Amino acid sequence: MKKKIKIFYDGGCVFCNNYIQLVKLKKDFDVSLVNLRDNLEDAKNFFNRGINVDEGMIIEIEDKIYFGANAMIFLSKYDKATNLYNFLINKIFKLNLFPNLIYRLFKLIRFFVLKLRRTSYLLDEKYD
Repeated sequence: MKKKIKIFYDGGCVFCNNYIQLVKLKKDFDVSLVNLRDNLEDAKNFFNRGINVDEGMIIEIEDKIYFGANAMIFLSKYDKATNLYNFLINKIFKLNLFPNLIYRLFKLIRFFVLKLRRTSYLLDEKYD
C-alpha cells in the first residue's frame, strides 16, 4: 500500500505552482496537492503550529512534516524530472549543498515575482 503524502503549496506563486504540477510522485505515493490559497483553514492551522506558510512549501507524510528546503530535498529524492525546470531544481537539491541558502534565494525571487504580479502573500490580510 502506498504512503499518503500531502503537499501544501502557494498556488499564487508561479514557481511553486509549476513545480508542483510537474512533480511525478504518484508511482511511489498516494499524492494530494493542496493549494493553500484555496484552503485557508489549512494555512491557519499550520500558522498556529508555528509554521509560516509564506516561508515555504510543506509536505506532510504520515506523522512527519517537511518544510521549506527540507521539503525540496524530500521531493528531489522521489521526483522523476520530466522537464528541464524540474531536472535543474532536483539536481540542485539532490546535491544538498547549502540547501537553506539556495532556498532563501528562491524565496527572494518569489517575493519579487509576487510583487510584480501584485499577488499578496498567503498570510496577508487573512489573520488581521
